[in-house]
Amino acid sequence: MKVAGKQAAIETIKAGYDRYIIVGQAGADTTQVVQMPGSYTTTGTANVYGNTGYYNGSTVYNPGPTFVTGGHNQDLAVHMFKEGEPGSQNALSARETLGPKWELIVRDGINTCAG
Repeated sequence: MKVAGKQAAIETIKAGYDRYIIVGQAGADTTQVVQMPGSYTTTGTANVYGNTGYYNGSTVYNPGPTFVTGGHNQDLAVHMFKEGEPGSQNALSARETLGPKWELIVRDGINTCAG
């Protein structure tokens, strides 16, 4: 949620506003690992003795490849205010949220990677 608040502050400044309130949010994690179908390989030997046949076989399952699909999604509803507009006194300052280097953060974005 901390990253979402900072992103809301960035978008508020980019849109020409000064303050914001997050009025709604939703998120979903749809990541999953999917395995493709595999194949079977059967090998064996057959022997015939007179009128009787014998078969000795072995079947091996070879799994198919796996891949990751989906993603982490988050949606925010943000109400933006210009300084002094009705309701702005209850809103967060976008510049204060981002801190003293807010101009750089607005220009470059935020790093969401944990490192």
